[in-house]
Amino acid sequence: MEGTARNWLKLLDDGQWDASWKAAATDFRSQITAPQWQAMSQTVRAPLGTSTSRRFLGAVHSTSLPGAPTGEYEVLQFRTDFANKAGAIETVTLVREGTAWRMAGYFIK
Repeated sequence: MEGTARNWLKLLDDGQWDASWKAAATDFRSQITAPQWQAMSQTVRAPLGTSTSRRFLGAVHSTSLPGAPTGEYEVLQFRTDFANKAGAIETVTLVREGTAWRMAGYFIK
């Protein structure tokens, strides 16, 4: 799971907003359009600057999350240093869709 989350985060790091949206879970894409995702992502990520390091903190498996349908989820956290913000905590929620794990949620503090 960590590799899947890191690959998806790399899309954000590289400003590949459309690719990150396309790599997201079906339910995620049904709730936000690609242009909305791009605008939101740029607003949040641009002020942080370039990602300089990312350390995996851990993951929790769950079959239910608040406001989400029952399923298989992995909630992963990373401590990420950006050029303009050290020590940010990125949380990536993955959901199993068939045999693949796809991004279902992203939060940064």
